Amino acid sequence: MAIWGDLVRSLIAGPKLTLSFNKRSDFNVWLNGQGSLKTHFYHFLVENSRRWTPATKAQVLLLSIHRQDQHGQFPRDPMVSTMQFTWQFPNTPDHEKMPTLRSSRLCDLGCMPERGNFELSVYRPIPFNFHRFIEPNQIVRIVVVAEAENSVSNDLAIEIHWNGTWAENPADMDRHLKIRTILSKEWNWKKEPLGPQPKFNTAPVSPQSSSQGGL
Repeated sequence: MAIWGDLVRSLIAGPKLTLSFNKRSDFNVWLNGQGSLKTHFYHFLVENSRRWTPATKAQVLLLSIHRQDQHGQFPRDPMVSTMQFTWQFPNTPDHEKMPTLRSSRLCDLGCMPERGNFELSVYRPIPFNFHRFIEPNQIVRIVVVAEAENSVSNDLAIEIHWNGTWAENPADMDRHLKIRTILSKEWNWKKEPLGPQPKFNTAPVSPQSSSQGGL
């Protein structure tokens, strides 16, 4: 009976996570050893609607990544494991990779530097066969979930399409880099077959992460 009681309490009074794409991007200048790099940053929003019950050891995980092929289909990239996206501001001294969520928090989706390709913001180490870059004129879909010790969010499917043009003004950049949420009735990602290993094109070093710093 105690086990069933814990389950009922977790369903009724436990944390409730929801995951969405945060449509407002951040623009900043990334400083590195080679100078400055103007960059747009994009985020997920993770919300716990039951603030009285914290979600412990929360993380946002990449479940699958799909690149559109010449037939208009979206086969899955091979992945050896799920990847964790970086929580915002990963370079701060008190940064936690698996924080406790009492309300809402931003998690990095990726960044678009003025030189280079769009890059998904995931923690290192990065597996050798994981291609985190989205190149010009590629259409890529990713499936993401927020998980904690005591809660799991909705699956979130995002489509990213960059036409290869970079602009400093965020409104102009939004016309060149399209990021949208895909509804489940539009696309069933679980039915997509495994595709070939994507080619690794050389890309300039980019900031990788949050609007106040990378990894």
